[in-house]
Amino acid sequence: PAADAATAAAVRSEMAAVRLPGYTSAATMMARTDTSDVMPSLQVPSLVLVGEDDVVTGAAESRILAESITDAAFIIIPHAGHAAVQEKPAEMASSILEFWKRLS
Repeated sequence: PAADAATAAAVRSEMAAVRLPGYTSAATMMARTDTSDVMPSLQVPSLVLVGEDDVVTGAAESRILAESITDAAFIIIPHAGHAAVQEKPAEMASSILEFWKRLS
């Protein structure tokens, strides 16, 4: 949603290059895989980032994921969608760096 025209065009171009069989297989695998039972046992620093306007993963679903992981950090990137890393690269990088700083 917040992407400038050039970023939006680049994302569209990248998505247009995705081959349908590979995308279909990946989507099927993700839909059939439930890892919710192992999330609470993760013993690694975890950061869950999501765009506020992500209609693919969704902030609510991402919050559930973060809450299922012991001590996970959860950050919503304002005015960003599923392509938050392309839409808001500075905010994404800043969030990751702050997370890393808290680990040291």
